[in-house]
Amino acid sequence: MTQTYTVENSLQALCQSLSEYYGLKVKYYGEATESLVQDSAANYVTIDGSQFCSVDDQYDLVIFLVRQNSTPNPQPGGGRRNILTRNVTFKLICNTKHQGEEFVISTMINATSHMEYDGSSFDSKSIAQEYFGLPERNFETNFFTVDFSITEKITCQPC
Repeated sequence: MTQTYTVENSLQALCQSLSEYYGLKVKYYGEATESLVQDSAANYVTIDGSQFCSVDDQYDLVIFLVRQNSTPNPQPGGGRRNILTRNVTFKLICNTKHQGEEFVISTMINATSHMEYDGSSFDSKSIAQEYFGLPERNFETNFFTVDFSITEKITCQPC
């Protein structure tokens, strides 16, 4: 029996790690997409469209994910086109009350199976404007992003 893994499995494992570490101090919106509604409450909305991803002072950490792209990993001896896996890249958008959270989250990502840390950005003002829609940044909190990729197995579905 072959072991299959998906993006959802890895994201669920990361979410579990975040919950265990932060408990009720984290607000995790999940995966989000750019809002197409002009003059909306924020720049990103959850993929089901139910919540705008915004800063919330009741939590020590507010995070959401944005799917960036995917690229195939060519491998010999695979299916129709020899593609057995692909790398799906994400950007984790974060707002926190505490310094050093980026290191903690990067470590969690790197420790999660089939997930790889790709880099971070600490351009707080740009992140606050682009992802949270804040024209003026609150200097009492920190904004950062963490880029990571997930290796996903591509399985051929029966016809």
